[in-house]
Amino acid sequence: MVWGQGAGLSGFVALRNAAIGTEYEAKYTAMTDRMYNSINRFITTDNNLKAYAVYPQNGNQRFYDDNVWIGLDMAELYSQTGENRFLEKAEMVWDYLMVGITSSAGGGILWREIPAYSNKHTCSTAPAAVLGCKLYEITKEEKYLNKAKELYAWLKQYLQDPSDHLFYDNITPGMVVDKAKYSYNSGQPMQAACLLYNITGEQKYLEDAAQIAISAHRRWFSLYNSKELGEEFYRINGDHAWFFAIMFRGFIELYKIDNRRTYINSFEKSMLQAWESECRDRATNLLSNRYFVNQTQTSWEVLHEGGFVEMLAQLAALEKEGL
Repeated sequence: MVWGQGAGLSGFVALRNAAIGTEYEAKYTAMTDRMYNSINRFITTDNNLKAYAVYPQNGNQRFYDDNVWIGLDMAELYSQTGENRFLEKAEMVWDYLMVGITSSAGGGILWREIPAYSNKHTCSTAPAAVLGCKLYEITKEEKYLNKAKELYAWLKQYLQDPSDHLFYDNITPGMVVDKAKYSYNSGQPMQAACLLYNITGEQKYLEDAAQIAISAHRRWFSLYNSKELGEEFYRINGDHAWFFAIMFRGFIELYKIDNRRTYINSFEKSMLQAWESECRDRATNLLSNRYFVNQTQTSWEVLHEGGFVEMLAQLAALEKEGL
């Protein structure tokens, strides 16, 4: 399925970036065509519009959030390489996302293409705002920035909990909010706010990001005494590694602005401890998604392994940059 394959792609893109300028650069650069061609097997054409489908064949369901994660990876690959093929795919995804904006629920982006009259989700709308910022940074075309601002404002109006600044999951056409909170659904608005601050210089966006970060860290990390590291620190508390990888993007973006390493330290210590503990299967080096809720597992999903690779690679990139 494209969700898991996309997570593998994200892990690769982060690792490729971390390897630039190191002894590993040639190894991961050589994998680029393979990864690019493989994910593009999921492109289908329906309603005269190309997008990534759930399965690599025509006539099956397409999700706006599945697409936006890949679009973000394509934008990042363009930033790494300057090759237009990656920008073209990011713009293809953007065009698809724009079809997902309808008048229901006051705006926002649908979760899936069919049925069209369905819920609007944070997981499709927030990363679309991030993609809009990324495409604006690349092209300087105002349409991307304007839409990113619009999507971010919609999220704050309809899906943010004013009591803690975290974000709910979705809203129905009848304006009923699903108040479930998932880490990635707050990490992406955090990243969008940081990017909007970088672009516009408007302090309100930075204040938003800082408020989200405080509550997200409080909710999804807990104090832990690690026998492996011999110290106490705030460790990831949850069992969805991919969600945490997406949330980490927001914390990284904030760190690059405020230089406060508190949140980065929590991710760094969590991953170091995972690698040195029973979380890691010594025969395969795969990491247990269930470990952070004190459980074990005997099978692994590409979705979560992609998330683990991404987090480790993001930390490696920070280390390489002396951050």
